[in-house]
Amino acid sequence: MKMKFSLHPLHLDKTLLIRILLLVLLDQMIKRIIVHFCYTANIDLIGSFLRFYPIINPFLSLPGNYLPIFQDFHFLIVINILTIILSKYLLSFYHHKIHITSFTIVNLYIFFQAGAIASLLDKVLWHGSLDYLMVNELFVIDLKDCYLFGSVMIGSILMVKNYKKLKKIKRSELFHFIIQRKED
Repeated sequence: MKMKFSLHPLHLDKTLLIRILLLVLLDQMIKRIIVHFCYTANIDLIGSFLRFYPIINPFLSLPGNYLPIFQDFHFLIVINILTIILSKYLLSFYHHKIHITSFTIVNLYIFFQAGAIASLLDKVLWHGSLDYLMVNELFVIDLKDCYLFGSVMIGSILMVKNYKKLKKIKRSELFHFIIQRKED
């Protein structure tokens, strides 16, 4: 089955949207189950390296742990919405300029959008994030963070792999691409 990825930034293929929403739903369902059945649990999964340790992170974002501006609810909602919208334009642009395989760009898009939408829902529904996997006693993450990490990894690999092509792109080309797509 060949996956399609529309270059038009506002077009969402029905199957693409379903995949994104299923990942978001899975993230939120896990959190509901944790809250109702095992919120007070503290279980070693892989020694002390990986623990099940549910906690509401009130800082709203990773930078919120360190910078007060990233603790402001309204600021982060705006950032989240802009990220969701702009990521579609950026991925469409890179797909257009570099001709990345559809499978790769679709998975990057699905994971990133699912993570960004789940992050927005966390802020609205949980007033933070219900994180539940403690990694090496350094930080606590959830499934949404895994989606975002996966998209960053795929994106990083694509950037390294296509560095020479990316280096030739001028910033003004991205701006013209976005304006042109809005007119379509």
